[in-house]
Amino acid sequence: MSKKLIDRLYFYQERWILLTRARKGIVGQTVISSPIKDSFPMDKLKSLIDEGKRINSICAGNGLWVIVADIVPDGKKIPHCIYVQKEFPEEDLSGAWKKGFRVTYLTHVRGIWIVVMVPQTPGAGGQGITYEDDIPKEDIKEAWEKDKRIHSLIWGSGIWALLTEKDLEDKPQKFSQNTILTRESVEEIYKQGKAIVSLGYDSIKNIWVLIAEPTSDPQTLFESKNLPEDEIGKLGIMIVNFENL
Repeated sequence: MSKKLIDRLYFYQERWILLTRARKGIVGQTVISSPIKDSFPMDKLKSLIDEGKRINSICAGNGLWVIVADIVPDGKKIPHCIYVQKEFPEEDLSGAWKKGFRVTYLTHVRGIWIVVMVPQTPGAGGQGITYEDDIPKEDIKEAWEKDKRIHSLIWGSGIWALLTEKDLEDKPQKFSQNTILTRESVEEIYKQGKAIVSLGYDSIKNIWVLIAEPTSDPQTLFESKNLPEDEIGKLGIMIVNFENL
């Protein structure tokens, strides 16, 4: 039986957004937090990877860096490519794709792009990246017409980065945008039997963009101004706090 865990954790518009649902193939999670300093906590990220964990979410808010990592059954350490930089790492991604890696996580936090890549799994692949000043609606439409799915649509440093990949499960996705993210709008998505798989926010134009797709495991959303430690604790996950990096 799949265990209900963190699906994704975001920090947008001065609030934490916690998405949870049952996660197949994941037996547990680790959440670490540490005070925000000038540098990205690469040592903590690498420690989680060395322990054989898979990176789920990376956020920064309320003076904290927070990293969520998934625990997989075999717990084996696998090779990773990690890119943390101000400019979007387009050439790095192209090089890693040629070496047989795929993006598992893409985000933009505190003015830096963060990309996590692992070795390609059989049958998967076909990833591609585009970025535009405005929401790339035509690129999204074209990806769907080519039987691809949207992996991530993230805003940062004035651009929208769209990551697409081969659609292995043939799940029709839904795109929506709004100037506010309301519980009512999210509940409507849930009533349609869908789950949010990507959530982006343009802090300059105040635009929310989300991608949702059908799911057999209902998703829930929780919002709070402070890191939702109690809600995370209800999932049986303990947050490890590091006072000093």
